[in-house]
Amino acid sequence: MLEATLSLVYCALCILLIYRAPFFRGLGIPASALSGVLIIKIACGVGLSFIYTYYYTDRSTADIYKYFDDSVILHNAFFDRPGDFFRMLTGVGDSSSYFVDTYYDQMNSWIRTYESNVYNDSHTMIRYNALLRFLSFGYFQVHTVITCFLSFIGLTAVYKSFLPFVGRKGWFLAAAIYLTPSILFWGSGASKEGLLLFALGLLIQKIISTNLPRQSVFYWLTLAISFGLLIVLKYYILMILIVTGGAYLWVRRTPGWAFAKYGTVFLFCSTMVVLLPTFFPAYNPLEILARKQADFVTHSAVVGSGSRIAVTPLEPTVWGFIKNIPEAVVNTLFRPFLWEVKSALMLPAAIENVGLMAIMLALFLFFRPSKIRWGNQLFFVFCFAFSVFVLVGWISPVLGASVRYKVPGLLLFMVGLVVLLDENKLTNRIPFFNKLLTKQ
Repeated sequence: MLEATLSLVYCALCILLIYRAPFFRGLGIPASALSGVLIIKIACGVGLSFIYTYYYTDRSTADIYKYFDDSVILHNAFFDRPGDFFRMLTGVGDSSSYFVDTYYDQMNSWIRTYESNVYNDSHTMIRYNALLRFLSFGYFQVHTVITCFLSFIGLTAVYKSFLPFVGRKGWFLAAAIYLTPSILFWGSGASKEGLLLFALGLLIQKIISTNLPRQSVFYWLTLAISFGLLIVLKYYILMILIVTGGAYLWVRRTPGWAFAKYGTVFLFCSTMVVLLPTFFPAYNPLEILARKQADFVTHSAVVGSGSRIAVTPLEPTVWGFIKNIPEAVVNTLFRPFLWEVKSALMLPAAIENVGLMAIMLALFLFFRPSKIRWGNQLFFVFCFAFSVFVLVGWISPVLGASVRYKVPGLLLFMVGLVVLLDENKLTNRIPFFNKLLTKQ
């Protein structure tokens, strides 16, 4: 009862912010509709917790629970040994055997089964949940509400960034961003994806919507927070965003030749990745990714993942990665297929993929190249999306994991599809949409 009451209080505060905060104004969407979207997200987050309570009952393997459960050890250290708490919270001076024996060995997720020389993002989520416990008093659904609201802020930032480029298609853009099933479902739980969408959305807004030389202190503070969060959550998403964002800013400041400029940036960055071991032998990205895939394959076999698929083993060579690109994109973007469904939870993802393929086919009916005026924005969203799809497809042999990992890429992919949509053809062939479009 107390958990429900406290969760409702925080939900009401979030809705109040939607009505009052300047950030949520000027969107072409009434605050009541935005509040409804937030309530839907929270309902999905609560539903996700029910699935991981009554369907997948092992809390130690569920992201939404395992970090929450581990965080109580870190949180309690604040009251018992405040010095230890702040060392663990910041990661400064916490690598001794004392911390391992006293705290980290008591957690299920702080130490990974397959450790590597890249940052362990589980630490971030445990620290995040430990901080939220000061607001939640240990009630899990409060974490769901707060994380849903942070995710909602990030999605709204993406919506604000691309709204000027879609004309009368604002409602379609909103539906693509807020209501695409995978984005809605996996971005609504108390997991990494919600926090990731928050940081990603804010950083995209800084890249797309602002004039860098004229920004306030708040702008640079927000930039630093979102940048820092992406580093400790999914650093590879940040790397992709830096590459695509750099190309976007280059084209924006020196218009023209967008294709050549994006190609130049990607070729340069790919060359730097290949040459990196020459200067830093301990960091060979190709070997790290190949080993990551091998570890993932081994782990999925050990735990008996029901959505495991056969993937071509990555060879740590340039050609080895290039030849795996088509398979990686298909596995990430279009699978699971309907005939691959083995459980009730795989069915929504398969249906979504059918819908996505139908939308892509429909674009041939409602698409006119001469109407595309925003080439830079299209290159940005599709280069980012396909980079995510390729990277996820290279590494993940588990469709259930790929559905989650592809969410950042799917978000911008859906934005790109809306930009490509010709609203005049749509309203001429389907008059029903004319009334909807005229509301913008």
